[in-house]
Amino acid sequence: MNFIRCVLLSASALAATACTVHEYSTTQSPPPTTTTSGEITVDSAPPPEPAEQAPSVAPSESYFWVRGHWEWNGRWSWLPGHWEQRRLGYVWAPGYWLHRGRGWVWVPGHYQPQ
Repeated sequence: MNFIRCVLLSASALAATACTVHEYSTTQSPPPTTTTSGEITVDSAPPPEPAEQAPSVAPSESYFWVRGHWEWNGRWSWLPGHWEQRRLGYVWAPGYWLHRGRGWVWVPGHYQPQ
């Protein structure tokens, strides 16, 4: 019985380490404010980006890697990167956090005409 319990605990610990979620808490950061345009402004700057590598093989040659980014949901959480399919006649503009006024605003990644 102890052997089975040990194996189950080891397997669950191994499974838990397979998925990495980065969370970063700031001390007593006030909640974000939402503007009339729907932008969310956060008082604290996002943490430095962790090292992230794309999986070694894209689903096909028509895909490219979009790096992950920090998201604010009451605390900073890292959203891992993903593969994005290329669009003919467009180029990808990556998302970024912009310091504006007294806070930080997320500008989402998007396609723009070439």
